[in-house]
Amino acid sequence: MEPPVNGGPGRAPFTVQPPSFGANNNRNAVVVQAGGDATLHLHQRRLLPTRPIAPSEISSARQAWVKVDPQGQPLTIAVQLHDVIALKGHGLAVIAGDPGSGRSGAAVKALVLFAEGRRRADPKSQVRLEQITPDWDPPDPDLLPADANCGYLLDVSTEISDWKNRADLTSRLISHGRTLAGIGSCLILITDRDSWPTVGASAEHLVDAVRPSPFLLCATHLTALHHRSDLAQQLDPAFEPAEGEIRLANLIKEGMHPADAAGLARLLAATDGSPKSLENAIETFEGWTSRIKDVFDSSRDSPEDRALLLSAVVLEGASPATVQKGARRLLGEKAESDVRRILSGLDLGSRLLAIGAETSDNKVSFAHRPGYGAAVLRHVWTQIADVQEPLKEWLKTITASGGEGADRLERIADLLAELAVSEQDLSILPSPLNGTSKEPAPLSRGAVAARMLATVAQEPAFGATVRTELRERWAKSPDSAVAQVAALVCQGPFAVKYPRQALVRLRWILRRPDEDSAVRDALQAVRLMAANPRLLPEVWTTVTGWTAQSDSGAGRRAFLALIDPAPGPGVLRTLVQNAEQDPRVTEELVAGWRHLLSDTTMAAACERLFAAWAQAAFDGNVPSEVLVGILDQVVTGHLRASPVSAFLMGRAGVGYPPAVIAMRGQLMERRGFTPVLPEQKSQEAAAL
Repeated sequence: MEPPVNGGPGRAPFTVQPPSFGANNNRNAVVVQAGGDATLHLHQRRLLPTRPIAPSEISSARQAWVKVDPQGQPLTIAVQLHDVIALKGHGLAVIAGDPGSGRSGAAVKALVLFAEGRRRADPKSQVRLEQITPDWDPPDPDLLPADANCGYLLDVSTEISDWKNRADLTSRLISHGRTLAGIGSCLILITDRDSWPTVGASAEHLVDAVRPSPFLLCATHLTALHHRSDLAQQLDPAFEPAEGEIRLANLIKEGMHPADAAGLARLLAATDGSPKSLENAIETFEGWTSRIKDVFDSSRDSPEDRALLLSAVVLEGASPATVQKGARRLLGEKAESDVRRILSGLDLGSRLLAIGAETSDNKVSFAHRPGYGAAVLRHVWTQIADVQEPLKEWLKTITASGGEGADRLERIADLLAELAVSEQDLSILPSPLNGTSKEPAPLSRGAVAARMLATVAQEPAFGATVRTELRERWAKSPDSAVAQVAALVCQGPFAVKYPRQALVRLRWILRRPDEDSAVRDALQAVRLMAANPRLLPEVWTTVTGWTAQSDSGAGRRAFLALIDPAPGPGVLRTLVQNAEQDPRVTEELVAGWRHLLSDTTMAAACERLFAAWAQAAFDGNVPSEVLVGILDQVVTGHLRASPVSAFLMGRAGVGYPPAVIAMRGQLMERRGFTPVLPEQKSQEAAAL
């Protein structure tokens, strides 16, 4: 069963100093002053993050919207969506379809129509258009933002089919739409073709996507957005090219995705119109398919050249000799020893040039052909599928210690991540399973594996699948090295974009029985997230919620990591400063401490933490008076607890630093007496 992330209702809000943030998504917010005039807005339960819809998407919807489908029929999808949210007053519209059916473009156009309609009704109206990041696990409509005068877009197409209690979620989304309609806002949901109900009241919100004419889309973008009507004319099938001109009409294929047609327009518009520049743009757009086909056709009887090409792609940046060695390893061959045969063959530079590579400063490169290497790997993976398993084994070999690619792991990881996204193929990514070998492949563990998974987990289309894998097969794994990869994923940009989902995965890791490498990296991930002012409120609310639950082992570990100033006092300083302003934060700090003290297995850690707090106050890193007040409440009722008594009374034969002695004195003075250390008792007895 999935452990809940949030701490539930009644969590204390607090402020972060000194950065300030906008006033978006501030349901249940408390506004305080921090660092002068910097006003911070934080809430008890952080809503799903949003970002403005890209200006380029809005411009495209306004200036270059295509109103005709591939069959020449009127395209009314955007108008239908607008009617659902505005004329019918539902506030929620759902556009369903397959990838590449123009769902996103139609949704943005509908939002633009919504904003224009609001502005006509009220010229002073300013409607924001925002894209919501679905950082929820599990889905929860209560986390959706609900600001006035805002048009929201949320893409759940890759996850809605896996939603549990879909009927309940659908009902709550419809209810949320009504709420939005009441404050002059709306939400358009992008789904797959089959998951939204097609009968009953829910069906009133549904519009099926229909893609626009790719020819008209490309031509309209060239004319209206890029001001290249000359190239738009060359797209016309009736265009007769003059000498030196190129026919472009054959670039538009039946069933072409709208994004591809728009991408083609951008590439063509960036040229100077000369045949050479247009040819380069076409090669880039087509993924170098014609050139790659020529290379593979010409090397049909030369596996050595194909292996050299693959090696050059994977080991780009290495020396020609290293690339050649990698090629031989792929073929399972040793270096040629017959001098006559060596001298009678083509030189290595000529062979590399023939496969499309360049050599400069003793490094093999495809920089002159952007995307060529990735296109070659994609061609091999899809068109020569039988080589997939041998290719994986080769990658294991060359990335092992001493292998040709051992010093290029990050680049190889990025290349494989790009291939996985392109083909939406999980088998390309690191596997939590070791396979047949006793040791996992270098690309399947550690920071390199985390790099690949984190990259793909943030992708709009394929990311949801990988995020589920991260939770189910990595974070929950009993294997420490496997779980460690999930922890490392949560130490970087993934946690910034999906903090809630990162915390879910970290909680699974922190429930492990022993403090192994996975747990240590998970604790570091918690600290890194908390060090980000934008994420700290979510982390604090979540972790303090964990500590209050019966299954609180993960919570105690995470709480200790948050309030331990030893790695850096910044987070503790922020918490103590907020405690000074809000007694509820003090209550949470005291409650968390008491949960730690109730766990006898954490006695030594608590004793170290007491000393670390004392040192932080002694050094001036946190407000001393506030911190002493918090500790005074902590020790009350726990004087018999071993860590508390050891801190207050000391242990015989142990020397304590001035910071601990000073803190001990302040706590005792608050109780009306001064402590006598065991060492002092011994000295007094000796004097008698």
